[in-house]
Amino acid sequence: MNDTDAVTREVSLDLILSEIRLLRKDIERLDIAKSKMLDVETKLLPVSVVAKMLGRSKARVYELCLSGELRSIKDGASILIPTDEPGRWLIRKLKQRS
Repeated sequence: MNDTDAVTREVSLDLILSEIRLLRKDIERLDIAKSKMLDVETKLLPVSVVAKMLGRSKARVYELCLSGELRSIKDGASILIPTDEPGRWLIRKLKQRS
């Protein structure tokens, strides 16, 4: 093997390693994006869970969502409620009493 072949192989190896580093960075970015998407999904609660949290019936929670008293998102046939909304609703109710 002559010097030219060795240099060519070394350059090729450097290019391959560089591509691998770029691919790893892309995978990292995709993993971060995926985790952020999952994070959004976990911050939504179904009506049944919120009903138990508030000590109300599911029917009452549906009414609160439909009236706009509880912020909610409709996803197909499901209604989902942000995790912070039941607490905010309780605070609003307590302020109305005083």
